[in-house]
Amino acid sequence: MTKYVYDTQVIHEISCKHLGEPLEEMFANITADLEARYPGTIDTTQPWIYSNAGGVMIQMKLYHATTKEYIMIWGTPIGSEGHTGRNLVAFYDTVLDGEAWYYKEGQFARDVYTPGDYIVVKEGEATGMHYPDHVWMIEYARGPLLTLLPFGLSDGLFSTLDYKTVIKTVQIYFSLMFGQLNKSQKTLMGFGAAAAAVLVLLTTSTRRKKK
Repeated sequence: MTKYVYDTQVIHEISCKHLGEPLEEMFANITADLEARYPGTIDTTQPWIYSNAGGVMIQMKLYHATTKEYIMIWGTPIGSEGHTGRNLVAFYDTVLDGEAWYYKEGQFARDVYTPGDYIVVKEGEATGMHYPDHVWMIEYARGPLLTLLPFGLSDGLFSTLDYKTVIKTVQIYFSLMFGQLNKSQKTLMGFGAAAAAVLVLLTTSTRRKKK
């Protein structure tokens, strides 16, 4: 058995089936097909939220997240540009609408991606990216996702100061992750959270007595 739920090529093929449809219809049809192929793994109830990372501002909607995989649809209607980050996670994107430009160190001509094109940024790789007008993509990420948190949240914490979005992002990610745990894993996490809460209470109580 593979340790991952999703097949990168299946996501790409499903996405390409719906190219050219109106955006909202396309997103709904892609996620419905993914749910049919991978039952019980897709959550369509999460809201669209902003994301600022590597200088790029987009909006995103997460459909699946665990400690080692996520699926989202993301994009911008006005364009943006920045740095992908150099991460321990691999990213697999399919362009659904619009256009994206990428380049690597030492590359003097841009790579141009349009609907149906597949973009892979492997572990440890970094690229410059630019969206000249608008772009929408479906993204599948695979690897130790918790290592992405500093990259994904630092702009919101220290640049845009958009703490509301930071809190929403963390809430959505962990709610999706918790939803994918089996019963024993949820029980174990619950015991861990309870133990942490008791430890905090005991520490606080001890400090008060010392005073």
